[in-house]
Amino acid sequence: MPLTYTRIFTDAELNALHNDLTSPADWVDQAIVGKVNNCSKRMEREWIPKLQADSEVASIPADRDALITLVLARSDYQNRAARDAAGE
Repeated sequence: MPLTYTRIFTDAELNALHNDLTSPADWVDQAIVGKVNNCSKRMEREWIPKLQADSEVASIPADRDALITLVLARSDYQNRAARDAAGE
């Protein structure tokens, strides 16, 4: 399910960003790309060993999107909100 996110900056916020950044929009885009990359890497580090140890798993996709799809389809997967609710 794709997500579109909009953030309206106040004039003061935008001026503060322009003090240090040539393009606040590019910075925000790159910050999001970086966060997604870091979260994906953590997910891979957590789940590839679990998948390798599971005798029911015949193969592990090399493609990041396919790997994430495989993990999310598992009954033992919980996202952050579910883990927090469970006290993990």
